Amino acid sequence: MSVGFYSACNYQPLLDFCGTRILPLVLRTEFVKILVERLPALMEEMCRNEQFVWCSEGADFKIHTTRVYRTARFTNDKQWISLKLSELQHILHIMVNQLTMFPEAMGDVHAYVNTQMTSCDYVEPHITSFKSIIYRQLFDELKSPVY
Repeated sequence: MSVGFYSACNYQPLLDFCGTRILPLVLRTEFVKILVERLPALMEEMCRNEQFVWCSEGADFKIHTTRVYRTARFTNDKQWISLKLSELQHILHIMVNQLTMFPEAMGDVHAYVNTQMTSCDYVEPHITSFKSIIYRQLFDELKSPVY
């Protein structure tokens, strides 16, 4: 699981679940907020080994427990990932912390991207810029060729 700014989505912070044998499940900010809100209830139902089901209005995003003991599935369109209760317990605090931090940094990321698009050389961000962003990596991604 990683949280990152996606250039193809106007540098919105998105949550990315991926693995070695599955296509990544990338969740938009609105679905991540829904997931964070519903995780405590989901985990409680999983601890009791009971069924949990939630769907967005258009059924784009679904959260439900599976028949496999203490396993939940998250589906966005046709992409999905299953996580065990222990995995959810491990990543819950990471998700919450990262998703709190990233929206605060969006303004600085947009400002940096806008100023660096015409630059050929790396320039340090303003001293007041959000410190948790790796601006050198962001610059390298801005300047990497797209195929």
